[in-house]
Amino acid sequence: MSSKSSELKDEPLEEITRMPELPKFINPNSYVQNLERISNILGINYINNKNEYIKKFDEEVFDATLIGLYFSSGWGSPCRIFSKYLINLYNEINEGEKVLEIIQISFENDEQDFKRSISNLPWKFLPFNDPKIKELQNKYNVLEIPKFIPIDRNGEKMSDYGREDLYEYGIDIIEKWNEDIRIVSQDEVERLLDERKHLYLQMKAQYEENLE
Repeated sequence: MSSKSSELKDEPLEEITRMPELPKFINPNSYVQNLERISNILGINYINNKNEYIKKFDEEVFDATLIGLYFSSGWGSPCRIFSKYLINLYNEINEGEKVLEIIQISFENDEQDFKRSISNLPWKFLPFNDPKIKELQNKYNVLEIPKFIPIDRNGEKMSDYGREDLYEYGIDIIEKWNEDIRIVSQDEVERLLDERKHLYLQMKAQYEENLE
């Protein structure tokens, strides 16, 4: 047995032949699975700016590349200022195709104030006093408003400083938030799997050669 094999003999086979991890990606063909995951986090009750419940929430809420959670209110001037800025950005980003959907989580004390505050905003909302409001506030550690948190379809936070990012980068922030997310086609998924299998076989063959 070679000296090289003697160095390897105490290591378990599964460690020597362990396949590398696949890069993080979202399979576009597993939409239902992603929908189930994200709806478990965010819920399924949404309304439009007319305070009407959205029946096809999968198509009207979760059909974007990114979801932004907007924690806001109508009584705070910083919220009102940011909302005006966000309207223009939202419309520009989504011109041609849906890229970003915003779900507003409002902290209003009165339902009529809530209805008035959302009436001119183009995105989606959690209903007034919805139980998910407190749950999402705790999950994403929201301590002050306005707060904008972009998340991917798995509910992963993409920035702790969404409002600041939007002010600084504008529409280009979408590319920045997508840096660490790879949305690949099924062909790419299969290529990655074949590549990992090939590497596994190479490592296994090398290990067996070292034992001879």
